[in-house]
Amino acid sequence: MNQKMSAITVNNRNGFPLIEPSIDIDQYVHVFLEWVARAKLFHWAADEFTKHKVLDELHEHFENYGDKFVEVYAGMYRVKPSVNTSLFLRLSVLEPEAFLVDVSKTLGKWRHHTDIRNTALDNLLQDLEAHVANVVYLYRLN
Repeated sequence: MNQKMSAITVNNRNGFPLIEPSIDIDQYVHVFLEWVARAKLFHWAADEFTKHKVLDELHEHFENYGDKFVEVYAGMYRVKPSVNTSLFLRLSVLEPEAFLVDVSKTLGKWRHHTDIRNTALDNLLQDLEAHVANVVYLYRLN
């Protein structure tokens, strides 16, 4: 039996306080799937080996960190992504650098949600944010 107290739900079964998620898990899933697809497309289209390699590594990071993030989020909030909702990815036309800047901004916004701060989710986002910053640096090298 759950009791609601302001924005916190107390799970009496194990005694751990759970904060209501501010973003639906399906929104995170959609964004990570978009990033995975876009990074792979940019990887395939890269005209320089360095960019090709960096974007391939970024694709792998998005897959790995997206998987970890969604699994931790699902466990933390006891929710699962909807498998019945079809996720049609409509990728807007962006250049690789604009995409990377957009990813950095999105990660920063996610990290400012009060329910994510100082959790395992925040740590995952910090790691991914650092990797994206490194990719931006390497991508801009000529």
